[in-house]
Amino acid sequence: MQNSVERALEPALRGRCSVGQILIRKTDGSFVLCHRDDEVRNDLQRFENADDALEIAKYDDPGNYRSLKTAPNLRHGWRLELKTFEEVRRALDYFYPGRLA
Repeated sequence: MQNSVERALEPALRGRCSVGQILIRKTDGSFVLCHRDDEVRNDLQRFENADDALEIAKYDDPGNYRSLKTAPNLRHGWRLELKTFEEVRRALDYFYPGRLA
């Protein structure tokens, strides 16, 4: 039985969805998260650990600290490749603390 988070992210489990400014896509056995504006870019900095979301979410494009994580100023230029749905959940909680509760 799915919990509420799994139900909310079910489109990502099948293919793709957005949460805030983050695009989540399912690839061959893994998940790719990036800024939704960066979907077609191929020059993104690559990360492979859910904990990297903490640093990605910390500053905006000009390098200013993002004190309000839900503000629409998430930096661009990154690609987070994760193996499991649990890692996706953890990364999303770092990007948007408490939003999936």
